[in-house]
Amino acid sequence: MGHSFGVAVDSKGIAWAWGANQKGELGTGDFDPRAPPYPILNLKGKKISQLACGKDFVVALGKTYPKKQKKISGKQLSSSEKRHTRNSSKEKQGLRNLT
Repeated sequence: MGHSFGVAVDSKGIAWAWGANQKGELGTGDFDPRAPPYPILNLKGKKISQLACGKDFVVALGKTYPKKQKKISGKQLSSSEKRHTRNSSKEKQGLRNLT
């Protein structure tokens, strides 16, 4: 519990907040007070495992869900591999235009 607010995490890893929200401590993107618990939408896509409160702030620990990756020939590519693939295709196209 913070000074005038509370937070909790449910079994699905969703963080919920309620209280005064005088300094935006609920993480809802506004300063509106919340009487019933409200999901912290800024943490969407994350599975929260622990929460800790200060006087007017919250720290959340958890895991970010990976974004879906592009598949080529059954292999999932990382972001850097996607950039490399995209850049090498552009380079090959540029070389074709020169010849």
